[in-house]
Amino acid sequence: MKCYLLLGAGFSHNWDGWLASEAFEYLLGDPAVIANDKLRTLLWKHQNTGGFEPALDELQREAEPRSQLDELQLRSAVRRMFDTMNSAFKSKGLEFRQPIGHDHPVRNFLLRFDSIFSLNQDLLLEYCYRGNKDGLVDRDDPRTERDWQCPGMRVAAPPDATAVYPSAAGIWVPSADHLIEEGEQPIFKLHGSSNWRTAEGSDIMIVGGGKAQAIARYPVLEWYSQIFTEYITQPNANLMVIGYGFRDEHINAALTQAIDGGLRLFVVDPLGAEVASTINPVPKTAIGYKPTSLEESLRKALIGASRRPLSSTFATDDVERQKIERFFAR
Repeated sequence: MKCYLLLGAGFSHNWDGWLASEAFEYLLGDPAVIANDKLRTLLWKHQNTGGFEPALDELQREAEPRSQLDELQLRSAVRRMFDTMNSAFKSKGLEFRQPIGHDHPVRNFLLRFDSIFSLNQDLLLEYCYRGNKDGLVDRDDPRTERDWQCPGMRVAAPPDATAVYPSAAGIWVPSADHLIEEGEQPIFKLHGSSNWRTAEGSDIMIVGGGKAQAIARYPVLEWYSQIFTEYITQPNANLMVIGYGFRDEHINAALTQAIDGGLRLFVVDPLGAEVASTINPVPKTAIGYKPTSLEESLRKALIGASRRPLSSTFATDDVERQKIERFFAR
């Protein structure tokens, strides 16, 4: 059995990362947005349908030259949002309780997955997911910075002042080869990251609409997308999904295809098994409600769910932790 992990914004939220609604409120206070009535109007328009990403999508669809400038302004504001959030992660620890010896519950939990796929562009893992194969974790020692890799990417040397955080402080650029090195856990950031750049210095960060088309412009992300589909469609593949709201059509299409082939899912989300119902235009309690095809697929594939936050599950909630452990026992 292969065990894979898919992370969304709700994962980082356990370490105080912002959800879409909170990102919306941050962006309202960005100086560029305050000074641009169109951006403020767009953000309010899309407040309840995903926030800044639908707003960016609308700007991308407009042909007016002014819209391109507005899009650049909003993208810059989004970058500043990630910079603010990443700065806070620098002082965080991955664990929710004081580790004892080699007992690092969250780190050891993450290490159990054959691969991690992330839709997040923040640097929580780069700052906090540390350690070596002996279980040693020291945030001040660059030798224990990580035992994972981002295949197809390499990190440039960071400034000396931040040498203990090279994965977070450095800039990642595509490497010459698309290889998955043995001996390190692969992390595939499917939408790029806030510190990834092309050889020309442009962002590698997929935000807004038309994600599948945007991904195709970056060979490394296109490869990641192929790997995601390949892995989850393998026989006996199990996928744990933490904090993903099922709003990305290309991800949902891959999941539906894999479920038809036998993929099983475990969901960690405040809505538990009902998480996909939030994108149904008709509320579940309303007259005329009918499950979407995605909801039907998830009902077929779900082998469990947890509604409790990781911050309690991996600190004091042994009951819920045992429920999550069942995912690895199939």
